[in-house]
Amino acid sequence: MSVRVRFAPSPTGFLHIGGLRTALYNYLFAKKHGGTCVLRIEDTDRTRFVEGAQEGLIEEFKQAGIMFDEGPVQGGALGPYVQSDRFDLYKEHAKKLVDPNLEGNGFAYYAFDTEEDIESMRERQRNAGIAPRYMRGEMNNELTYGSEKTREAIESGVPYVIRLKVPHNRDVRFVDLVHGAIIIAGREIDDQVLIKSDGFPTYHLANVVDDHFMQISHVIRGEEWLPSTPKHVLLYEAFGWEIPQFAHLPLLKNPDGSKMSKRFGDVLVHQFRERGFMPEALINYCAFLGWNPGTEQEFFTMEELVEAFSLERVHKAGAIFDYKRLAWMNAHYLRLEPKERLGEEFASMLEANGVTYASKEYIENVAQLMKERVQTVNELVPFSTYMFKDPIHFEKDYLEQHWNEETETIVTSFLDVLSSIEPFTNEQIETSVKEFLTNNSIPMKKFVHPLRVAITGKKIGADLYSTIQLLGKNAVVRRLKSILELRNQMTEFVTEGIDPKTGETIEVTMVELPITPLEIHN
Repeated sequence: MSVRVRFAPSPTGFLHIGGLRTALYNYLFAKKHGGTCVLRIEDTDRTRFVEGAQEGLIEEFKQAGIMFDEGPVQGGALGPYVQSDRFDLYKEHAKKLVDPNLEGNGFAYYAFDTEEDIESMRERQRNAGIAPRYMRGEMNNELTYGSEKTREAIESGVPYVIRLKVPHNRDVRFVDLVHGAIIIAGREIDDQVLIKSDGFPTYHLANVVDDHFMQISHVIRGEEWLPSTPKHVLLYEAFGWEIPQFAHLPLLKNPDGSKMSKRFGDVLVHQFRERGFMPEALINYCAFLGWNPGTEQEFFTMEELVEAFSLERVHKAGAIFDYKRLAWMNAHYLRLEPKERLGEEFASMLEANGVTYASKEYIENVAQLMKERVQTVNELVPFSTYMFKDPIHFEKDYLEQHWNEETETIVTSFLDVLSSIEPFTNEQIETSVKEFLTNNSIPMKKFVHPLRVAITGKKIGADLYSTIQLLGKNAVVRRLKSILELRNQMTEFVTEGIDPKTGETIEVTMVELPITPLEIHN
């Protein structure tokens, strides 16, 4: 049997990271087995339809590198691939389940309950402590009306739905490739609505009909659909169709073990992208959300994932979404980003922040220098502000810890050395600094910290000697002279900062030089 899988999102908004994981597993499984991966848009719920969502979903997959073999864009022999274009097929098959020749003994039945009827039934169940389930023996339906009254109701235009008639005297059994053998008692399964009163099919009917006619061999989807699978199995049996193999993927969870939600961070793919996470990192990280390769390898190309992936190594337990680990993984891919492409993206971000004066070469060099110290491309701009303007803000604690009268004497002496360094390369700068410190018996820590804070205003930064080289001799001399001359005129203020150890927002006391920062035009 050839492998055919599908990812079937609803166009109700943006793609969730869990949806990306599900699509990825389908794609990897199909490619591993030389099969076909289908994109199907399930838009039967018109009340939640969002204009443009379908196009947005397709673009998200394109950026992630998941290329479907069949779908709304590519087409294919078993389309159409949008459910709203297939409504006649669903209605036709729903009618087969309520064949009038069976006189109420078919696999589905008409139900004429109003919303008030349903709510009254649920209220009685709540009061009795009964699990909510359609009570077909007490309600207004074909089974209580009989065939004649049912026919009259339909002909007179009484609104109706079509419900699945679940056999209560038997168990429903199937094997899940992740969870193993599943047995559900028929009496525990609700008589699911298949066709709504507006004539639209529900997910359950459309899903089964489409999977059959699109020849889907494996249904790989989130664990939240596991309780619905017995209903789908009953529909396959009712139609006399071959049942596909099922694999339900573990839920994604917050760090505290609860279901993944935005209160812990972003949950939509476009939010991660807007924060500077790279598609390669998202794909690599999503692959590990419920699966492991059985080796120590942590970074995979898409081709390597295809080769390594198997449903046998997908585990049952929920997968914890660790935002910090994703950031760590993203840092790896950021460092592999080609110089020109990273520079182009960085330049665009700088322009959006008002930096339009630096050269293309300088921007590329700054990005190369800073990418070793950041985890996402978005962090490049705030982390490297001192590479484009002289700093006027300094971290007070760090400055006061490393700057005193002795420091001023040392820095003043070093200015002459700095002015004479040729060639002005990071290697020569480092050599000259070490010679200066050795000749004057000055410990390294008494000099490099004051030098860093005076040049950058920050405690943490890129390689100091490379930073000095890239800034250029004139800019470094100017900055050292400014802090020497104006240190006693600094004013103090409190602002928000980020704790480098925890990543949490904290209050930081800063001091400010009374000058207008000069732009770097390298």
